[in-house]
Amino acid sequence: MKRINFFSRFFAALAVFFKIYQIMKENNLTFQMLKHVKEEDAEEKVKKIVAIFQEELIPLSAINEEIRRCEDFYRRRFNRPVNLSGVEIPEQKIGMDRLYIMIPGISIEKIILTEKEHFIVDAPNVFSGLCNDRDAFRKPYAFWGSDSPEADSLDKNKSGRAIKESGAVGQTLKERLIQGFMHWDETGEFFHKRNTTICTGTQNMADEFPIVDFGSKARGVCIDWVKPGIAKPNMFVREIAC
Repeated sequence: MKRINFFSRFFAALAVFFKIYQIMKENNLTFQMLKHVKEEDAEEKVKKIVAIFQEELIPLSAINEEIRRCEDFYRRRFNRPVNLSGVEIPEQKIGMDRLYIMIPGISIEKIILTEKEHFIVDAPNVFSGLCNDRDAFRKPYAFWGSDSPEADSLDKNKSGRAIKESGAVGQTLKERLIQGFMHWDETGEFFHKRNTTICTGTQNMADEFPIVDFGSKARGVCIDWVKPGIAKPNMFVREIAC
């Protein structure tokens, strides 16, 4: 995981500057005109430019609000008061608009038991011997992800093995369960009523990948396994930035 450092901010600022230049050009604005602009619609034009900054550069206050959201979730749903203000924040990527934080001491089994207090979960009884790309054994860690109910379709018709070989960073099973639980907690809705998440960040001892969806029978959360070379048209990865 990398901190949002000077260089990433610098290149992000360059990208924003280029977008602002394009908007100014489209609206016949010059830098001098920004100081002395007199047109009736000048205020709207300036608002467009300000909006670009607000959209592209994540203010610290917004990140702090995301951290407080995670703290509140763990306190209410798991009775775990935590202070996550010192967690390293990875660099955000386009399309990944929500921050999620994983904390030590919460197992997959604990997540499932807690979810079952609120909705149906159809899952295997044992989750031992799993190999995860990441885990919060000793300290919390954060990742950025999309809050969209359906996963990105860029990896459609790809097997878990092919997705991993492509370099895409997919979720672990625990990350997917926490993200989906938080989405339900905030909206009352479930992820993936039409499609299935393949969690390429986790594999079992048979090298299979976990898949999670709404479930035709469970109508809540359904967890199963898929062989590493199997591809399905409705099976996608939820990429993250960590």
